[in-house]
Amino acid sequence: VGSQLLGLDGANPTTHIEGREPTTDEVVDFLSEAFIKLTEESNLTIIFLDDFQWIDSFTWKVIRALCDKGKNVLIMGAMRSQETQALRRMSSVASWHTRMQSRKGIIEVNIGPLESDEVKKMMSHILGYDESIIDDQLSQDIYQKTGGITIYIIELLQSIKRNNTVAVD
Repeated sequence: VGSQLLGLDGANPTTHIEGREPTTDEVVDFLSEAFIKLTEESNLTIIFLDDFQWIDSFTWKVIRALCDKGKNVLIMGAMRSQETQALRRMSSVASWHTRMQSRKGIIEVNIGPLESDEVKKMMSHILGYDESIIDDQLSQDIYQKTGGITIYIIELLQSIKRNNTVAVD
């Protein structure tokens, strides 16, 4: 399929019909080459992976192949900082991570929880009130209940707005 449908040079046309299933490495090569072929006309291809620490070993192989072979491919992964131990459990991931960092192929951006004053600013923005009229105790309560985690703050504030839970005197 790869050599005929996508015109992939060097694609191994071995199929199950010929008596064997392709190996994992052959499938990884096919997927990475196919992805590169399908995106070769774009100036930049961005792949975003959420909960990056939980991706399986097969996906890691495809990502590594894309990083090694692809041009103008930006892979972004999001993960909670407290989940880094889950990522480190996979030794191949950790060694690849170290190798990519040394080649300046990985940039880590740590985004921690918001501070209480930032929660108040977010409340002003989402609820549509001037920051000066937002009660300090309410913003502190929201900060404590959400731990300053942005997604939790947004969900809580959208719920408050949707249900008209907070009124301004």
